[in-house]
Amino acid sequence: MSKVNMLLIVLLAVLVQSCSGGGGAENDKNLLDDGSPALNVLSVDGKVSLSIPAGALPENVTISDLKIEPVAAPDLQNVDIVLSYQFSPDNLQFKKPVTLTFSDDNIPAGAKIIFVGADSYQEIATTVNAQTGALVGEITHFSIYIVATDEVVAKGQLSIPELQSAKASGGVVSLTWKTPINGADSYNVYWKNQAGVTKDANKISNVGSKVDNADAAQCPNGCINYRHVELTNRIGYFYKISYLKDGIESELSNELNSMPQLRAFITSVKGKGKLGSWPDAGGKTGLEAGDAICNTRAALAGMEGNFKAWLSDRTDDAYCRVHGLSGTKAANCGQDALPEFAGPWVRTDGELLGLKIGDLLNNRRQFTILNHDEFGKRIVVTDDLQGQFWIYSGTNPLGSAADGVCNDWASDTAPDRGWLILLSGSLAKGLEGACEAELPIYCFETGDGGGQEYVRKDGLIVFISSATGTGNLSEWAQANGKENIAAGDEICNTLAKANDLEGNFVAWLSYPNAKDRIASDGPWVSLDGIMIAKNKAELISGKLSAPISMMEDGNYIEDNFYVMTNTNEYGMGVGDSKECTPDPDGDGDSYHCNHWSSKDPKYKIVMANPTLDGYAWTYNRDHGETDCSSKYHIYCFQSELGDPTIPKYYCD
Repeated sequence: MSKVNMLLIVLLAVLVQSCSGGGGAENDKNLLDDGSPALNVLSVDGKVSLSIPAGALPENVTISDLKIEPVAAPDLQNVDIVLSYQFSPDNLQFKKPVTLTFSDDNIPAGAKIIFVGADSYQEIATTVNAQTGALVGEITHFSIYIVATDEVVAKGQLSIPELQSAKASGGVVSLTWKTPINGADSYNVYWKNQAGVTKDANKISNVGSKVDNADAAQCPNGCINYRHVELTNRIGYFYKISYLKDGIESELSNELNSMPQLRAFITSVKGKGKLGSWPDAGGKTGLEAGDAICNTRAALAGMEGNFKAWLSDRTDDAYCRVHGLSGTKAANCGQDALPEFAGPWVRTDGELLGLKIGDLLNNRRQFTILNHDEFGKRIVVTDDLQGQFWIYSGTNPLGSAADGVCNDWASDTAPDRGWLILLSGSLAKGLEGACEAELPIYCFETGDGGGQEYVRKDGLIVFISSATGTGNLSEWAQANGKENIAAGDEICNTLAKANDLEGNFVAWLSYPNAKDRIASDGPWVSLDGIMIAKNKAELISGKLSAPISMMEDGNYIEDNFYVMTNTNEYGMGVGDSKECTPDPDGDGDSYHCNHWSSKDPKYKIVMANPTLDGYAWTYNRDHGETDCSSKYHIYCFQSELGDPTIPKYYCD
């Protein structure tokens, strides 16, 4: 067979490392960055190679079916085509991207890889190997691919435009797309509120402005930006774009969508009460420094919009500031009536916080805990924090200035104090702390987020008992003659039936372990349909979706509300030393009130705080313990009863 136009395909089998643990660089050459095997295909002239990850080939296609042959350059104007290859079978669609590499000593600087289809063509994102000078790009299907320089203008053809991103803020969606490789005279944006945008959709003509700081790797010819403004929040917007060149309109681009909404986050960085000393303050001081920090962090995370720090000073209350206003709440923020339009906000992971500002105050109807930073990463409350995570606010539970504002956020030394709030199910829980502490701040995007109805989640019910009692559960009025831990379950079911809640309920109490007493695996929601935990694993991970804040009668709990559990963050009983220990003397462990049968003060109860983030919802180490004669609430989970066997080690 002639070597002319012939492809030599070399399949490099991935070698599995031997059981001896050996494996050097030769093996690594056939592995992708994630360690998975790859198939490598090389052309006979060595100028073209493909790296095909495992699982990329479609069914019924083998490596021997693939062909790469030099082909005559397509009819393009004003362009120097360096290399041109036909990849066969034509239009073969890979199940995941494959890496295409062109290697040739004659590839000039500024060259790019171009896909050429039957009636369109488009530049693909191209990088240059710094060591070899090879051009590298990712492709998803076979066609003709060329290496070319200069502007590419095909006869009678317009390339398909590519939308890069659609990022939303309050009332705005910002679109970014690549400048077409053959240039454009103008752009059109097509949009509607559901998927499937066509040229019959809403049209905005002659739009776009050049992005001066476009990423060269993503936008080799530059990028264009357009801000679609005055949009309705909490409604999805879907987009495609086209462009005009010499009076001809291109085909539509790929489709992207986004939803305008106000965001809120906790800063990933920390600083002292003298906010002007934070690196992100930009030379500003006081509340202006706090706002600068928030907007800097938001911009670094790719968020537009105007953000205000949840901070008050002696002149302006946080409540007014998140409305985009100044002044005090007592003076209606300078308005004729107290404004109440701020919100709703979502966390940076897209979860809804609450419908309006009032939902976030005084343990009201907050749907989730504000525990994600500007990059969408969840703040984890670790053991060294003793179940508590503090944030600067200078703001009381009503949204007004507290007594401690670190000398209007200009001080980081004693005796100045700042009001701190706990990472919890509201913005209400707090205390005064030292201004020299390094803590984060909360940031809220300002504006009217528009009307929004919360969509109830379906699941099993969890509630906090409205009734209270001592560690002797049999004495509770709702126990109906039951004793020990069985009395706890009876209390839950009595309260549930009195409020027309169907199903069986189990008390979140240990001895034996609470996690084993609950047979169901969720999900659990509050009475108003707010997601609490998707499964049992979330219950025992300290990562509830939202605080448990409702009682069986539909009322919300008040502040300083405590629940007895004798259950640690793993859903297991707390032993004599608050660890997983046996009961060697057989006289009843001191943290479950002698098997929930005694109110003798010599026995102790470990308590929980339902509003706190992290494991404190079931085991509030910081609060410590109290004796079994004190009266507290209990948690009740809708579930069938699990294995009630008391283990030798009840933490097993």
